[in-house]
Amino acid sequence: MLNHLENLLADAVHLALPANPRPTTGPMQPPSPDDAPALNIAATRLRPTRKSDADGQDKRAPVDLPQRLTLTGDSETVKWAFPKHTGKNIIEIELTPGRLARRGDDYLITEAPEDDDPQYEEETQPKEDANKKQDTLEFRQAPVGPFTVLSRSGTPTAGYQERSPCRITIEINAWAAQTSAADALMTPALAAALTALTGIDRLELVRIELTQPAGTLFNVRLLDPRVELTAIERLSLPGESRLIHSFATLSLSAESEMTLTLGRATPPSNKIKAVVIDRSKVEESSDGG
Repeated sequence: MLNHLENLLADAVHLALPANPRPTTGPMQPPSPDDAPALNIAATRLRPTRKSDADGQDKRAPVDLPQRLTLTGDSETVKWAFPKHTGKNIIEIELTPGRLARRGDDYLITEAPEDDDPQYEEETQPKEDANKKQDTLEFRQAPVGPFTVLSRSGTPTAGYQERSPCRITIEINAWAAQTSAADALMTPALAAALTALTGIDRLELVRIELTQPAGTLFNVRLLDPRVELTAIERLSLPGESRLIHSFATLSLSAESEMTLTLGRATPPSNKIKAVVIDRSKVEESSDGG
């Protein structure tokens, strides 16, 4: 699950240091002298930071599984039409991975006006006004490439969603024969990792859908992650290798959102869907006295 975070950082570091091999990911033993210099990124621990279950930090709630709609921007289109009553259910718009658009700043939602008699409006309104029956999503700048819209589905789903504060420990490791070489490898990697983690609103760690039981989904996201540098250390490894280990430790704090669905909930069979009054019976009772 933590490998998604490691791969995100490894890609960012490799992009910043294209002349070097892509960093390895995950906890590892020190390399042999023949494999040095070497760079590694490891997310070693995710732990909740709550003190107890009674302190109110955990929030477990029923699941209203959002609908995920992926659209593709062409750098020109700023207005997107949705079915009526869709706009009020939009939860998030992710323009680029991990970064959300701000309502009011980046986009506006205009809901279609309510009408008492839709059939009358359809018969009397000109066809060019048909777009008034739709909700409109308007961006200040036209999206480029794929983006994701999350909206409430209103579909009852068995399972639960739990939120709690958490902290992830991340290590950026560099090994080289000389201290200066190890530092020269670790320092720009640290800068690239800090840059990659700045300004992220959402980070999905895992999303797994199982066929059995049908409709099972396990999803973990980090909400509003914030990173800080907690330590920089250098060690001389014992033995014949005499490698220098230069490493930085980062602490990523966030609110973890864990969602587990177990398929759609079965609606109650005795639910009242409508109340119909038989007016003939009412009139007959009134005449009888």
